[in-house]
Amino acid sequence: MAKSKLINTLIPALVLAPTLALAHGGATGVVKERMDIFKSWKQGMKQLGPMAKGKLPLDSDWVAQFAAQLQSESGQLKTLFPEGSDQRPSEALPSVWSEREKFDGLFDDLIEHAEALAGSAKSEDVDGVVDATAALGKTCKSCHNDFRD
Repeated sequence: MAKSKLINTLIPALVLAPTLALAHGGATGVVKERMDIFKSWKQGMKQLGPMAKGKLPLDSDWVAQFAAQLQSESGQLKTLFPEGSDQRPSEALPSVWSEREKFDGLFDDLIEHAEALAGSAKSEDVDGVVDATAALGKTCKSCHNDFRD
């Protein structure tokens, strides 16, 4: 019985391990950490967008929680781009380091927009959620255009 439990546990782990390793092209360390955060943000924005567009009902609690995640992780991400962490599979352009003040400023902007999003969600201000979502999207797009390959 114990042997079958072990087999049932190990086989899926062994099968999934290569898939998980390739999820970010073999990224490790800070590159993997920041890719995981950005992947989570992408999923969150996919859920937030339809709420902001009125295609899904506003889930104020979820939006406030996602906004708190953005705030926390935006500050953390500044530390996850040390010099020399631009090798593949990283998609970071050299401009991350040559224009570091601008780059870090975008994370500060994200924190500010996330605060606005959280406040709007808590007060169930749909227009505020729409505006904050648009501002977040604009900031993400700016970072992608200037700092992502």
